[in-house]
Amino acid sequence: MQYQLDIYSVLNEIIIPDSRELDADCFREKDCERLSEGEQEIFKLLKKIASLGVKYKEGEAVFSPAIEIYGKGRSFGLQDMTEDDYVILEKIEVSRLPVLLQARVADILWTERKDYKIVPVAIKAYHELYNITFDLENWPTCLRYIKRSITLAAKTGAKKFYDKYRKEVFDKVIEVNGEDKYFFSISAIEFLILQKWKDCEPLFAVLDNIIEKSEDNVHKVELAYELKSKLFSKKQDNDAMMKNNLQLALFYEKSADKVRDKDVQGIFNAERYLQKAIFLYRNNGSADKGETAHRKLLDLQKQIPKLMIPITAKRDFTKNYEKIVKLFEHLSFEEHVVRIVQCVSFYSKESLKKKVLEDAVNPIACLFGSGIKNGKGQTLIDIPPLDINNPESDINVLEMHMHQNALIMEEMKGGFLLKIAIDLLNERFEYTKNDLSFIVKGNPIIPEGRENIFLSALYYGLKDDIYVALHILAPQTEKLFRNIAENTGGIMYTLENNGSSQEKLLTSIFDTPELVECYDNDILFLFKGLMNEKAGANIRNEIAHGIMSENKGNGGVARFFLCAVLKLLSLTSKEYYKILQESDALKRIVDE
Repeated sequence: MQYQLDIYSVLNEIIIPDSRELDADCFREKDCERLSEGEQEIFKLLKKIASLGVKYKEGEAVFSPAIEIYGKGRSFGLQDMTEDDYVILEKIEVSRLPVLLQARVADILWTERKDYKIVPVAIKAYHELYNITFDLENWPTCLRYIKRSITLAAKTGAKKFYDKYRKEVFDKVIEVNGEDKYFFSISAIEFLILQKWKDCEPLFAVLDNIIEKSEDNVHKVELAYELKSKLFSKKQDNDAMMKNNLQLALFYEKSADKVRDKDVQGIFNAERYLQKAIFLYRNNGSADKGETAHRKLLDLQKQIPKLMIPITAKRDFTKNYEKIVKLFEHLSFEEHVVRIVQCVSFYSKESLKKKVLEDAVNPIACLFGSGIKNGKGQTLIDIPPLDINNPESDINVLEMHMHQNALIMEEMKGGFLLKIAIDLLNERFEYTKNDLSFIVKGNPIIPEGRENIFLSALYYGLKDDIYVALHILAPQTEKLFRNIAENTGGIMYTLENNGSSQEKLLTSIFDTPELVECYDNDILFLFKGLMNEKAGANIRNEIAHGIMSENKGNGGVARFFLCAVLKLLSLTSKEYYKILQESDALKRIVDE
């Protein structure tokens, strides 16, 4: 067989000159077969390289597999390259390749092999791609190419390219004058500032033009103001920077007024704008205006709970209800209480983590975080989304999602199963506080002198006065864990500079190394979420600050907390275990 075309001719034929991105699908088998055996090897390698994903971060190119599924596998990555592969790349006449492949191959040889001779090829190829793909509407592609070109020039000391290409970007920004619909001018100016461009005065006029003509595009205007602040900072003009920040705060306030009555999303946007305005006023010498904006915010947030309509769905729980009732049939009072304890699950950290990671496989679920608001519409915590490629990369964020997951299950179990169990207890038995003493009497986990107060709290809770019970039980449970931590050798006090001692906060107690080492970590994680985490039930903190609503205090998660404390105490109650061992009725397994 005679080969009429060499690999450079084939590649320049199959890769369209004005293509914006490399596409591995262009590398077809029938084209490979047109080449000699040696060139087929090069073709297949370049196809793999073309399949790589690439992200440009602040002008740096980061190559990675195009497809990565957490826990499942990935496509080709640079880590799969062998020494023989690099030898093949180094023998290629890179400047004869299509410009997209020139940039890709030259950049890989630079980033992976530090081949300085190839850098000018990469710099010029990226610059050419900038000109080929320039488009004010689809601007990200062209801009990332010129950023990479300039960054490479800066890093390798190619001053001629560096100065020339920066000037090209500057001239284009002045020519466009902020008249582009999208973000080319904003992004280009931000890059010029990053690259220490000195002629900044003309850029102020461009940014002012953007602000004037983009009033309805809040994000674009705020970016323009922020870039002006950076330019003033470069000039060390603090007065001008402060004045600019106050203008931005006023813009946020006016934008909030525009959208707050527009629709539901408008109210949430207005909330965000006012929050930003408040911080800008406070940090730039206008505390009085900040206070006025804060009052506006509080007034606005009162409307939010009215908009947060719960999603309801009808479901027939008749069979489940009958099953639960049957579970509590023919039991004595003590046996009924023990059965309630059996219905409470202490979820393991590992099971919660597994559930969250299973959900994280869904790419849509990972795009968004979530937020928790109180009854007045004020945000308590924003929970960021997980990284879909590595959801375990940020353990703090992962644990927030685990606490959220636990909270949902606690609310459901407390609102249905445990509610039925407690209702049945009160329907079937007339009992006094002392009838519950078998749980607390002689219980070594209860701090000395606290038996009666725990008994009162449990009694109020099981009588379904849970809101009152929580106000006793939450601080006493904190004391219980503080006591356990101290008994394991943990220091429960801090020593202040003035010589005084302060008790450690609850969050520190759960993280006490001695407690973590000696005590069940699943129980610690569960109660940390129930008592102290904003992503969880946060019961202790809300009780301590007097902000828990009666609705939440008598709800499912509050009932779960009551029964979780009951279960915690049962683990160290001799009387409880005696009842459990002697009761034939309780030997039936609880099927949840």
